[in-house]
Amino acid sequence: MAWELWKEGNQFELVDPALRDSCSEDQVLRCIHVGLLCVEDNVIDRPTMSDVLSMLTSDAQLPLLKQPAFSCLKTRLGRKRSLLFIYYKATSDFCLLEA
Repeated sequence: MAWELWKEGNQFELVDPALRDSCSEDQVLRCIHVGLLCVEDNVIDRPTMSDVLSMLTSDAQLPLLKQPAFSCLKTRLGRKRSLLFIYYKATSDFCLLEA
């Protein structure tokens, strides 16, 4: 879901509405960006923990994102039921879960 919101430019929707006014949007977007870097499909593309610390404590430009190994999409089936679609890029496998 985070990846889908990022692609749509709606990544700030990941933040709890009760917290949105009390945090810096730039800092939140930076944290989300770094988090998505940590789940890159190829291990070589993932930052080390020292890289993560550096990315979070500086204003340096962050690497471009690629699609993460997993993508999730949640769809409501009704008032109390949802369907969760999980796609694994490496094998093109997918899983559907009812939630």
